[in-house]
Amino acid sequence: MRALALVVVLLPVLCGAAPRLVRVPGGVSSLVVDGQGTFAYLANDTNLEVLDLAARSAIRTYVLASANRVDAIDEERGEVLLHTDQSATILDLATGSLHEVISGFLPSDLRDATFAGGRVYLAAAAESAVLSLLPDGTGRRGIDPFPFDFEFRHASPCALAASGDGSTLLFGTVASADLYRVVDVVRTSDDTIIGTIPVGFSACRLFFRDATSAIAVGQPEGARSPSVALLDLANSSVPAVIRVPRSHGFAAAAYLASRSLLFFLHSGQDFTRSSDKPPRLPAGDSVRLVAFDLTRQRVRKRWSLRRRVGVGLDLAVTPDGSTLLIASSKGVYLQPLKLR
Repeated sequence: MRALALVVVLLPVLCGAAPRLVRVPGGVSSLVVDGQGTFAYLANDTNLEVLDLAARSAIRTYVLASANRVDAIDEERGEVLLHTDQSATILDLATGSLHEVISGFLPSDLRDATFAGGRVYLAAAAESAVLSLLPDGTGRRGIDPFPFDFEFRHASPCALAASGDGSTLLFGTVASADLYRVVDVVRTSDDTIIGTIPVGFSACRLFFRDATSAIAVGQPEGARSPSVALLDLANSSVPAVIRVPRSHGFAAAAYLASRSLLFFLHSGQDFTRSSDKPPRLPAGDSVRLVAFDLTRQRVRKRWSLRRRVGVGLDLAVTPDGSTLLIASSKGVYLQPLKLR
């Protein structure tokens, strides 16, 4: 009993009360949380719901023109960036108006989008580049990670991450060879690549730890569980890579910077992955969660919702670490957390 008690005390993550489901008609396919942890923005094929996290209820619904993924919030401007696989749109929260940033892409072309440095950035697969535009759609520039390799175009950006001050952008690439499975570091003032870090897997989840370091998450080819690379943004050498064991069916990740914790959403079962679309848990699978301590480089907690929620789609955590949000085909689950 003494050994068991010691283990429990050391666990930095404990689930509080049972998760609460906030039902959303049409379910939730993607979500983001604002910088204060006050509101969550929940998107599906037709609507964007604004969820008051303290009240645990939706306070406003915006009707969208088509299936959208919510990507980022510009809190100063009161705008939300969304994208489909063929276009990107900005929603004005005050007026509810939508304006198109760019469109006309091939199906499954756009993989990710974000705000940074007063611009909009898009990961475009068919162009094998990251596109940079002003919010009104003008001033288009392209950031090509392999400008001199004209024959090899089987590498394309799959994920973006912006630093807190917007001065730096990261993007990871999907590729058929390890040489091109990298994370590029971009200076947003002039959209110049200032560093390229080889990670050896397609890094399709990226998080800043601070101004000089970041985390890349992906599932190496042939592996059944995800890996995590710890990136020094000032050093382009091969980073340390940590495998997260027993996390088969990896679908989403969220990062809590204040506690250096990564959360993983997975099913425990292998499933077919597609580079064209965000991974999804198979219908009917239970949702399993992992809390991974990056400081100690070990799993600190595993748990399950112990219910069938349809397909698990996305994951986010509030900045204070009080609540984990799990998107599902029924709505969003709010899992209280207790951190020690």
